[in-house]
Amino acid sequence: MARILCAVAAAVLAASSPRIAFSEDGSALSNAEVARESSNPLGRLWILKNTFDNTLQDGDITRNDRWTNTWTFQPTIPMPLPGGFIAVNRITFPTVLRTEVPRGPGSGGPPGGGLPPAPPPSVPKSAIRWDNESGFGDLGLFSLFGRNESVEGLGQRGAFVWGLGPTLTFPTSSRGYLGSEKFSLGPAGVLAYIGNRYTVAALSQNWFSVASRSGGGDKSDVEYSWLQVIYMLNLSDGWQVGGKPVITADWESSNDDRWNVPVGLGVYKALRLGRMPVKVGIEAQYSVVHQDTLGQRWNLALSIDPVIPPLIDWPWQD
Repeated sequence: MARILCAVAAAVLAASSPRIAFSEDGSALSNAEVARESSNPLGRLWILKNTFDNTLQDGDITRNDRWTNTWTFQPTIPMPLPGGFIAVNRITFPTVLRTEVPRGPGSGGPPGGGLPPAPPPSVPKSAIRWDNESGFGDLGLFSLFGRNESVEGLGQRGAFVWGLGPTLTFPTSSRGYLGSEKFSLGPAGVLAYIGNRYTVAALSQNWFSVASRSGGGDKSDVEYSWLQVIYMLNLSDGWQVGGKPVITADWESSNDDRWNVPVGLGVYKALRLGRMPVKVGIEAQYSVVHQDTLGQRWNLALSIDPVIPPLIDWPWQD
């Protein structure tokens, strides 16, 4: 994994100019500005987001804690539009590095969120076998179209951010239980306030299955909601304290297995690796509500987000 990240960083550095400029007037951004702008879901930075989640799961079907380790690679590509609008596109490449998968009588396919299959609670725990598996998950793509409106108030200068767009997932998982086996689409949206001292944002995606991959017709339909809540206190020199947990709801599951509601607190820092700005962070999250059968209880998230020069000069850009 480290070799892959180093290769990406080396390729970007080799292609970059002596000074990487990101601001509208052509000047290089400070660490504090990079930290703040990278927290904006509708920001103007090109970012290669890497998130490593180390998730502890528990529930009615297991006597022991179960671990899932994932790496999500998410290039973020902004596209300035005429009239002060902006479109931000994100492609999501999820990789399950290791997960403990339950096998036993009554095991079914994963619900819309791509969680491992779980036998029903009526199956004795002694009849369930746990295997370690890994592979690729479902490819995701979403686009947001909106604006950053400059505002002053609440004792600081900032921007009110809004955007809407489509979100899609494609059944590309290397193993059926690592994905939904469905092609799904739905609406996405963002509301945020990006200030000098603090940032608050809500980024929502919702999926509904419309077709199945060959052999996946017996899997559950997808009706799934995903809400990332971002809250950051901006400190000096690119330091931030806050969280960005993801609340999920699987509407195809029973009430006891529908919701996962984590709260998180972490530390983030924007710094320079040579000429390249990079934002790194670590955050601990605890689910105050989680699935009864099998669900996330704790998550330790590590993020490494290189900020790269724009790779495209849009012809209408000022």
